[in-house]
This record gives sequence, C-alpha cells and structure tokens, in this order.
Amino acid sequence: VIGLGVHYPFNAKTSIFAGSDHNKLELQNGSTERGWYHHIGLRHEFNDKWQIGLEIGESDVLFRDTASLIEGIYKVTQQVGLSATLRDYDDLDLTEYEVGVRWFFRD
Repeated sequence: VIGLGVHYPFNAKTSIFAGSDHNKLELQNGSTERGWYHHIGLRHEFNDKWQIGLEIGESDVLFRDTASLIEGIYKVTQQVGLSATLRDYDDLDLTEYEVGVRWFFRD
C-alpha cells in the first residue's frame, strides 16, 4: 500500500482527515490486482489516554465496495498506544477485526 493524505485539526481534540491509497494484491493464483481506496474520517481525543476514529471509504481493489471503520486507541504512554479496529465492507458482507500497537510521533 502506498498512500497520501491530509489532516486538518478543528481544535485541540478533534480533527478530520482524507486520503487515497494505492493497493497491490498478489493472489494465490499468481495474478496481481491493483486499485484505489479513497477515504475520509474524523478523529477525537477524549483525554490524554483515549481516542476514537471513524472513517468511510470506497475501495476499488478486486471489487468496488464501501467500507466503514470505527477504531479505539488507548495510549499506554505519550508515544505508544494499543488499538482495536472494526472494519466493515457493505456489498462484500465482510467484517474485519484488527488489534495493533501504535507509535505516535507527536504528543
């Protein structure tokens, strides 16, 4: 995945972001699929520890579909956080669950 995005803070706690990612998938049958994912979202920090993100996007890799995402992040320290994400695809009727570790470059 290679992407580019913009981020605009409304205030110290809430921001909006938008971006486009170019995806390349190598399938088991040996073929390669390429396509775009365009998205827009909102992120809000409730306090120094908790933040939530909401996103909606349009994917055009293998199939064209709308994806929605909700994500919660708990900051263990100022630089490290734990995340849990729920991503749902509309037409594909697929839901993905993700957990991860985040590194924050700013506080």
